[in-house]
Amino acid sequence: METARRRRWTARKRAAALLGVGLLTLLLWPVSSFAAYETWKASRRASAAANEIRRNPNRTIALDELMALERRIGHQNAEAVRAAMREAAYLVAMGSGADGRPIAVTPDVAAQIQRPISVTQVGPEYWRFTTSAQSWRQFMGRSGRAKVQDGVVVEVAIERMN
Repeated sequence: METARRRRWTARKRAAALLGVGLLTLLLWPVSSFAAYETWKASRRASAAANEIRRNPNRTIALDELMALERRIGHQNAEAVRAAMREAAYLVAMGSGADGRPIAVTPDVAAQIQRPISVTQVGPEYWRFTTSAQSWRQFMGRSGRAKVQDGVVVEVAIERMN
């Protein structure tokens, strides 16, 4: 009698488990399909943006335009656009020097800092940079050293962040 009860109980457990897995599969199926569609759609947008970058004869983009583009295509696809910008030798206008002249940076540096900077020369190729006082108040401040070649910031070492 006891073994028959155990068999019935384990059969009920198995049936409940299978029913639970089946219901979970039916409920999550549309979500997983929709996520795959969104990834495909975002990748398509990223390739369209990369093609537009390659066709554009103007090789400079403002920082706010770059951030808007990355928001539009999604963070996961921003690297594809940055690769197209590297290939096309794009520069991002996002700062000013001590003399007030605009400073251009590579797309990778722009992605790393994400805020307008001001730079001051320390050595022949090494400069110091800092973001604005407003960015420090908003806890998005950055400062550090920058390597400048031919007037373009090509590499940064962030020493302070908040």
